[in-house]
Amino acid sequence: MNFDFGWYDKDGKPLHMLRAAELLADLAYKRIGFDLLPNGYLVSTVWLGLNHQWGEGPPLIFETMVFDEMLPGFDWDHPGEPSESTDQDMQRYATLAEAEAGHRAMCAKWIEKRAPLLICEQCGKPFDPDEG
Repeated sequence: MNFDFGWYDKDGKPLHMLRAAELLADLAYKRIGFDLLPNGYLVSTVWLGLNHQWGEGPPLIFETMVFDEMLPGFDWDHPGEPSESTDQDMQRYATLAEAEAGHRAMCAKWIEKRAPLLICEQCGKPFDPDEG
């Protein structure tokens, strides 16, 4: 079993941890895709840098996640970093090309989904606005 927890740049080349920290602070470098879909889901793809492969195979250094941006805790001041939103879906990739294609595929998958439930500001419970 492979337990390589090394750091890699976007080209998949090994990277020193200190350089990785600098790149992680650079939103333009780490953000691959960011789409708020019309139905309220947020699809975000980022470069992780740190290998997330928990077995055999190439280092997984990119990740796409889908968030429900309507839940309390979504930070509109830092939309690339949903804080307490609920993640709905996730996929990891080894290459930038896979991450870009994966982001487009995740957007296509989630754009047809039903809009997430809203949260009542008074009671904090989810509700469906279509059901009155």
